[in-house]
Amino acid sequence: MSLVLKIATPDRFIFRAHVLNQFLGLNLLLTVLNMSDLE
Repeated sequence: MSLVLKIATPDRFIFRAHVLNQFLGLNLLLTVLNMSDLE
């Protein structure tokens, strides 16, 4: 239960969301670059 509470704290959630957004943004950029290279 303590692990769930740690993950659910606002600061940790915001940090995780920020990292996830950076990761998804990088994946999207790489995908677009790969698509343009294929064409």
